[in-house]
Amino acid sequence: MLDCLTNLVGLTDKDCACYSGSEPDGFDTLNDSESGYYLTDEDYGLPVLDSIYAAIDCGDANNVFTVLQRARAAALNAVYTDLQAAMLQFWDKSVRPFSGLVGQRRSSSSRTPSTTTVGQLWKPQPIKDASFMLTGIWIGVTQAGAVEITVSSNDPDFTEVSQTFTVTQAGKFQHFDFTAPIELPLYSKNTENGNCCGSCGLRYTISYVPASGMKFLDNKYSCCGGHNTEWKQYINAQGFETNDLQTFLDDCTAANNSMAQGLCLEGYLACDNLQWLCELQELNGKDLRDVLARAIQFRATVFIAQHILDSAEINQWTTLNREALYGKRNHAQKRFDEYMLWIAENVPVGMTGCYKCKPSKIQRRSF
Repeated sequence: MLDCLTNLVGLTDKDCACYSGSEPDGFDTLNDSESGYYLTDEDYGLPVLDSIYAAIDCGDANNVFTVLQRARAAALNAVYTDLQAAMLQFWDKSVRPFSGLVGQRRSSSSRTPSTTTVGQLWKPQPIKDASFMLTGIWIGVTQAGAVEITVSSNDPDFTEVSQTFTVTQAGKFQHFDFTAPIELPLYSKNTENGNCCGSCGLRYTISYVPASGMKFLDNKYSCCGGHNTEWKQYINAQGFETNDLQTFLDDCTAANNSMAQGLCLEGYLACDNLQWLCELQELNGKDLRDVLARAIQFRATVFIAQHILDSAEINQWTTLNREALYGKRNHAQKRFDEYMLWIAENVPVGMTGCYKCKPSKIQRRSF
C-alpha cells in the first residue's frame, strides 16, 4: 500500500451531538486531511452520517467512525489494485518476473583467497522503482565456522547490512535465510550520471572475510545454456577480492572476475508499480493529489452506500430513498473507474521503470 495516500482524505468534518465525544483514540490523526476533503463532503462524498448511524448495530456511536475508517481503507485498497489493472490497458510491464538463484550451488574445486575480503559485485541496470530482494544465501567454504556476510553499496542512502551465519557443512553449499529481505534498488538518483561515488554508477557488494585457512568453493554464475538466468537482464554480477572494501566500491577500474566466490544468492525481482504516485505532483495539467483525493471520495462513497443498503436495521434511513442510494453508489463507482483510467493513460513516459508504452494506445481521454 501507499502510505503517502493514507491521510489524503479525512473521515468527516461534520459535527453531531449524537456521537460527539465518542471519537476513537487518536481521532485527530485519523481524521487529518492533507487535501482538505472528507468522506462526508456534499459533492463528492456521502454526507449522511445519520444514515450510517442508523445502519449500524447496537447504536454504538463508535461504529460510525469504524465504518468511515473501513470505507477509506477500502477506497485506498481499490486505488492500489484497480489503478494497476487500469495501467495494463495502456502500458506493458517492463520487468520480467524472476525468483531464484544468482550463482550455482555446485563446484568441482576450491580456491584460497588472495586478499582479506571476497564476494560478489552487482552492477544493476538503472530501472526506477525496481529492486532485487535478497531473501537467502548459500555459502560454500571448506571449513566449518562463523561467516559474516556484509551487503554494502556506494549509494549513500543505502544502509549496510551484516549478518553472521554458522557453517556446519564444510565443503558443501549450505543454505541460510536472511533475518528479513534485503532490498537492493536497481536505481538511485544519487548515482545517476555520476552524481556521486565516482562515475561507476550504482554498485552493491555481498562479501565476507574468510577465516584463516578457509577456502571457498569456486562456483560459477551459470553454465550450459544459462537456465533460470533472467536476472542477467537486470544485474551484471562479478566476483572480486580486495583488502579494502570501501576503496573497491569507489574504484571503477578495480579488477573483477567471472566467478561467484563461494556464494549463491537467493531472491526475486520486484517492481513498486505505483511509487510514482507519491512523487508526481501534476498530471496532464491537473493536480494529481487532488484527482486522487476525489477518486478516494468516490470509492468510499460506494462502500458507505452499500453498507447502508445491506443493513439489517429497519428505520427511516435504511428504508427510504433506496433508489437514490443505488444511483449514488453506481454513479460513484463509474466516476472512480473513469479516474483510474484517466490517471493510467496520462502517466508521463519514463516516470517509472515498471512499465513501458503500448504503441497502439495513443488516444488521451478527459473527464
